Amino acid sequence: MQVLPSDESVEASAAMSELTARLSPGNRRWPDAIFEDRDRLWQAIATAEWPLVGVPDEASFSLTDLSEIVESWGRRALPVPFTPTVLVRRWSWAPGVPAERPLTFGLASGAEAYVPFADFPEVALMASDGEIPYSRLDLAIDQFDSLMPASLVPASLPDLTPAQVTDVCALALAEAIGVADGVLSDTIEYAKSREQFGRAIGTFQAVKHHCANMHIDIEIARSALGWVVTEPAAGMRPGLADAFARVRRAVEVGLQVHGAMGFTWEAGLHFGLRHVVGLGELATRAAPA
Repeated sequence: MQVLPSDESVEASAAMSELTARLSPGNRRWPDAIFEDRDRLWQAIATAEWPLVGVPDEASFSLTDLSEIVESWGRRALPVPFTPTVLVRRWSWAPGVPAERPLTFGLASGAEAYVPFADFPEVALMASDGEIPYSRLDLAIDQFDSLMPASLVPASLPDLTPAQVTDVCALALAEAIGVADGVLSDTIEYAKSREQFGRAIGTFQAVKHHCANMHIDIEIARSALGWVVTEPAAGMRPGLADAFARVRRAVEVGLQVHGAMGFTWEAGLHFGLRHVVGLGELATRAAPA
């Protein structure tokens, strides 16, 4: 059993951080501008062949390795279907689909399917037997999570296999950990520069405790990720729920340390909070209690 990520995946993770920082420059982790040209963002990622990291071959990345890369992606997640495409490629569901095409999958819900990025331009909804056509006309998109909008699409899909459920839950949690880790970095930098009573608030013991507790929650969730990777779907549920609760709490505390500004649209931290909630819903739908 692989416990630690490979050296290759650590290098890939660093390269992913550089790419997302270049595509979304500036101090704000999620500026409004990244939502205005999603096609350009996708083309930059696809041109560099990042969506193919999940393709099984002789030098395949393991799920632990992919979690390392996706965690890095989560620190500055862009509103494009990178993780769903990686999963579909990992499951070998799209052998004849061009490498640059965005892909997604659905989680069965009766006569409907919960589909991340159902509205994304040119995205293909894939299943084990090929592409599933669906109408984008009048598609009701849940925009609560702006970084991963989703919808209930009229489509009858088979359930994911237990191994695929593990993949979805592991990468959803890895991405959520990345989000929380990015918010922690922003919170520490803010606490160093924001002054009250003539002192940086980062020197106040209460603020130090908040940042320390954020770090603890993130590290516990990261430890749980290794367990999720190796557990059958039925056995991972309690630990998965606790891990998502911890990363959500870390992001919420980060907003609080930012004070009133942390809750404003301009700060952009709400995008991270929404994304953690959205990723938690994705995992819950994949492995319901």
